[in-house]
Amino acid sequence: RGVRSLWTWGNADFGKHGGGGDAVAEVFAHELLEPTEMQGVGLAPENLHQIVAGGAHTMLVTVTGRLLSCGFGETGQLGRGDLQSESFLDDVEGLGPVAMASCGHWHSAAVTRSGDLNTWGSNKHGQLGVMLPGGEAETAVPIQVAALAGAKVIAVACGARHTLA
Repeated sequence: RGVRSLWTWGNADFGKHGGGGDAVAEVFAHELLEPTEMQGVGLAPENLHQIVAGGAHTMLVTVTGRLLSCGFGETGQLGRGDLQSESFLDDVEGLGPVAMASCGHWHSAAVTRSGDLNTWGSNKHGQLGVMLPGGEAETAVPIQVAALAGAKVIAVACGARHTLA
């Protein structure tokens, strides 16, 4: 100990702890009953800027502005271009350097260093703040919230089915 590290515990379904395993295992099949150091994330903890936990997914923001996600992805909330759950952290692409992020249960959001707000995941309740093409219910890639373009957003928070910025 004494070296910076990243720890996780509690329910680890869908790979939301980022350390691998079965991302589609039976619900409550994975429980970490005490703090466990995250291994194999390929990211030095001293490079972490923010750790974000959602209902069933996780995101990390690095000091250089990379955004990584893992966990439950059925509605695109991982922002990795598909509707798959993933047990390893990987980059969310299509954003500039990220200043901060937030996870709801079914959606996610990130504020870039230039102040743009991007959202992705479920839009069933309008939580993305955009109308998706063709009336789609979700998007698996970040999309800029046009209504706030030029507003220089500084913070975002996602609830289960709503967003604030």
